[in-house]
Amino acid sequence: MLGDSIPVAAGIAMGARMRGRDLVAMAWIGDGATSTGAFHEGLNLAAVRKAALVVVAEDNKYAYSTPISKQMAITRIDERAAAYGIPHELVDGNDMLAVYDVTKRMVDHARAGRGAALVGVDTMRMQGHAQHDDARYVPKALVEAWGRKDPLVRFRATLLDREAATERKIDDVDRMAKSYAAEEADAAAASPPPDPATVTRGVYAGDDFAVPTLQFVKSPFDSGSQEQESRGAN
Repeated sequence: MLGDSIPVAAGIAMGARMRGRDLVAMAWIGDGATSTGAFHEGLNLAAVRKAALVVVAEDNKYAYSTPISKQMAITRIDERAAAYGIPHELVDGNDMLAVYDVTKRMVDHARAGRGAALVGVDTMRMQGHAQHDDARYVPKALVEAWGRKDPLVRFRATLLDREAATERKIDDVDRMAKSYAAEEADAAAASPPPDPATVTRGVYAGDDFAVPTLQFVKSPFDSGSQEQESRGAN
């Protein structure tokens, strides 16, 4: 389903241009999503219409349990964009500064009116696809190899090497981030469930949209009952 975000993002970029807004739409997806039809349709549309869209496609090595070698014949995920004639580049996804530099260059390209672009990110999904997935299908040696490329550890070392921060300052930021995350998680857990009556709010144009209701009516062709949709007056 994540491939469906690409045509949506392309539409956002095109809509912004129609309104004269200097906006670049971005979408982040994994390798599995680049194997869906919606990804290719959306990227092709963005390319043809020169929409200000930048797609960041992660080579996570596995789309759930399917290795990337069984998803595509090419070896570089950024080459997905070659068929659509848009700029693309592969970057070390565990080098935070390198990712920033490449992405900024692609965003500047799109904002200048030169159309869509794709950033291929070479990285690794280090855990299962969800809580129910123990990722036993991933070779242990592969996980260990990528564990030595931890982007947070590498970025910490970069900050220290460049004397952009001290160990104490980085530790303070770590504590602050963990505390903030814990507070937000507690607030979310303590929040009441949403009111079902608001389910369509912000989905359709206008605030007075009438949600279709169902009523049971007797069918002349059936001794039982059947559902018939009864729409509101609006």
